Amino acid sequence: MKIKKSNRKFRPSKKFNITITEKAKISLKNNEQITLIDQSKIRLEEVLVTTNKFFELDWLNYQTEIEKIKLSPFKEIKILKTN
Repeated sequence: MKIKKSNRKFRPSKKFNITITEKAKISLKNNEQITLIDQSKIRLEEVLVTTNKFFELDWLNYQTEIEKIKLSPFKEIKILKTN
């Protein structure tokens, strides 16, 4: 089975070494334009803040509660019978 190559080529921007897609603009509600890279940075920052809050505030309590639970990697096995 032969795989067809796409006629489109990956073309990074020479100046910043980013792709044409990454340079695309996104319309925001306030009619400002922002690049996909900037949008990604903003979203990453939001996710990091949320994640760090969890580890700063809730993690110790969560860890303590989980450690109280006695977990086994095995289930109880019931013997099968025909009658």
